[in-house]
Amino acid sequence: MKKLILTLALLSAPVVAHAQEQKVKDASTQLPQKIFDAAVNALTPAYCSLDISSRISKSIDVVRDCYNNTDASTPENDICVFEDQILKALVDTYRYRLEQIGDDDPTAGIKFISTDSIATRYANKMRDFHRKDLNFDQSFKYFHDRVYEAFDVLNERCKKT
Repeated sequence: MKKLILTLALLSAPVVAHAQEQKVKDASTQLPQKIFDAAVNALTPAYCSLDISSRISKSIDVVRDCYNNTDASTPENDICVFEDQILKALVDTYRYRLEQIGDDDPTAGIKFISTDSIATRYANKMRDFHRKDLNFDQSFKYFHDRVYEAFDVLNERCKKT
């Protein structure tokens, strides 16, 4: 029995080592918690507005101010890009719901959140992205993978206020 346990332990060692190595590699391509927290903290007051129109309007102001007050070549710019990704998801969800009920989109005339405008801002900011070690897919996922987690945190914060 002892030989069986020892054999199983020895056989599983490379698998465990690979899993740990993969976990470290995955963590290095994920948005750091401090950037996540900074973006969510900045958006919380805007997001907890009473109605969706003011939520979007105030979030636009937060994102615009971040871009205007942050040097694009610094890692802090990642906060702005992540805020922008959250704003894009918020607007996309809102537009989808309006489309389902056949209502007009009151945000359609706001240039800052047009589909082209968001894509252009994102592409421009990605050019300055400080993580040169990530390929295109990893760069996209770096921000996008945590957007809906941010909504969960924002929704919980709004319930508490």
